[in-house]
Amino acid sequence: MKKDIKEYIIKEGNKLGFPIVKFAKEEPLTNETRHLNHWLSLKYDANMTYMQRNLDKMESIKLLFKNAKTIILFAYPHIKNIVFNSKLKVGKYAIVSDYHKVIREKLNTISESILNKFNVNSMCFVDSSSILEKQWAVRSGVGWQGKNSLIINEILGSYFNIGVMIVDVEIEADNKIKNQCGDCNLCIKSCPTGAIVLDKVIDCRRCITRFTNEKTDNIPEIIKIAMKKTGYIFGCDICQDVCTFNRKFRKNKAINYDILNKIEYMSENDFNKTFAESPIIRTGYKRILEHIKIVLSI
Repeated sequence: MKKDIKEYIIKEGNKLGFPIVKFAKEEPLTNETRHLNHWLSLKYDANMTYMQRNLDKMESIKLLFKNAKTIILFAYPHIKNIVFNSKLKVGKYAIVSDYHKVIREKLNTISESILNKFNVNSMCFVDSSSILEKQWAVRSGVGWQGKNSLIINEILGSYFNIGVMIVDVEIEADNKIKNQCGDCNLCIKSCPTGAIVLDKVIDCRRCITRFTNEKTDNIPEIIKIAMKKTGYIFGCDICQDVCTFNRKFRKNKAINYDILNKIEYMSENDFNKTFAESPIIRTGYKRILEHIKIVLSI
């Protein structure tokens, strides 16, 4: 019966666009939250206070779902090769519809299906501050955590987002994948602000993505210089683009993306319509214009 459930969830996940579906046994993430607490103590979160709110739930997923038995990880790929026809750039994941909504809808479909077919109860999460997604991705065997802190898979590289489903039935767990970064330090060397301070350790106070995606009153000068140099107005893919496991995707047919150089001429209403389904909308019209001014300043 449990084997049937696992095979069914994998099959349904594959049909909905998740090429990789992996399973982990529910266990406390004691060591992982200990490392997180140390990271927070060093102020590397750059005042992202939401990361400090649910530490107890991050350690014990049963505080979110008391009958939790298995954690299921779904990897959802996004665009891997883009040509920006202007100096302005955004993170690749932001080119398509907001992954939060897309993945959640797909997980809800699977959740409803396994309830009806197997009487399995579940909860679904996408990029939630209560779930240590990367750590569960490692435990389940979705991939290993690279030196840039992102999850890397041999097939997908790191160009994917993660959905999490917790279920109240024990399902056979998958094995971890060996970390294959070895002596490679390309991601560390490529970061224009030196935000990757140690293996898997990011100082968000020096991270372009933190200051272009998250709400903030002031952008530090080091970030402004890096934005101007790299062209990023939302997100940043530099540490991913240099990764050995993403190199193969440079051969893919590139998608031309030229709408960014039109933003500064858009009204706020046009901006909202154009990016209604993109994660960019969360940053907002005024802040994106400020980012463009920084990048294009002389």
